[in-house]
Amino acid sequence: GGVGKTTVSSALAVGLASSYEYDLKVLVVSTDPAHSLGDALDEDLRIGKGKPVLMTDSLTRGKLYACEVDASEALENFRESLAAFDVNRLADAIGVSPDLLESFGLQEFSNLLNNPPPGLDELVALANVLDPTSIAGEFDTVIVDTAPTGHTLRLLALPQFLDGLLGKL
Repeated sequence: GGVGKTTVSSALAVGLASSYEYDLKVLVVSTDPAHSLGDALDEDLRIGKGKPVLMTDSLTRGKLYACEVDASEALENFRESLAAFDVNRLADAIGVSPDLLESFGLQEFSNLLNNPPPGLDELVALANVLDPTSIAGEFDTVIVDTAPTGHTLRLLALPQFLDGLLGKL
C-alpha cells in the first residue's frame, strides 16, 4: 500500500470524465477495504452503499461516478446464493442423476467457499460490478482502484489457483 493507486485511479477517472475530446461516462470502483477513494474525490461514497454515486463537480460535468464495494459482503452474498442451490432439485429439473452432478465436484466447490483462498472476495465483488448486465454496462470506461498490493497480487493469482483446483476435481 501507499504507492498511489487511489491517487492515480481517481486522477485518471477525473481526467477521462472531464475530457471534451473523448466524451466518456466513467465509473471508478474501489475494492480497497480502507475505502479512501471517497476522500480522494472529496465525496462521501458511503451514501451509495456500494452503488455508483454521481460526482457533481463542474469539471466532470456529470460524467463521473464512483463507488466503494465491500468485498467481504459480496462474498457473503455469493455464499448465500449458493447455499440455496439444491443438487437434487437441479438434477430433477435437467433429468440427470444427483450423483452425476456431485461427481462434478459441487461439494468441493462448496468447501472452497467455506474457506476461500485470498483474493476470491475481491474477485466476486469485481464480478458483481463488471458484469455487463449490471451497473458497468452503463459506462464507457470502468477504472478499478484495487486493494493494497498484497491483496491485488493474490487476486491476480486466483485464476491460476482455481484452474489447478478445477483440474483436480
